[in-house]
Amino acid sequence: MNVLHEYQWKNRILLVFAQSEGDTTFQTFKKQLLEEMEGIADRDLLIFEIFEIGRSSSEGSLLDAGTVENLRKYLSIKPGSFAIILIGKDGNEKFRSTLMVKLVELFSLIDSMPMRQREMREKSRKK
Repeated sequence: MNVLHEYQWKNRILLVFAQSEGDTTFQTFKKQLLEEMEGIADRDLLIFEIFEIGRSSSEGSLLDAGTVENLRKYLSIKPGSFAIILIGKDGNEKFRSTLMVKLVELFSLIDSMPMRQREMREKSRKK
């Protein structure tokens, strides 16, 4: 079962998989997340931090072991690997990398999507 289904058409999802919170690649990426909170919120992006060792969470809420295991299986994440996966509002995977990615590159990808283009036009009309 796809545990991300409840977010479809409401949020984009960024899943960050790492062995543990102490993983150096994760720590580097986490710094970017903390620096770009406004851009994350503006793009309706929810962040899932998923670890093999330690507590996995989404938006400050802990994820239970069953949910973590379901996400790993559903997205075919190998044990011990680092991965970043972007899921669009339509529920489809838009981007996947096992390497460090600059958040501005992900923002650029999101901003090029038709649904995001429409959101930006609607926001500019409301101003």
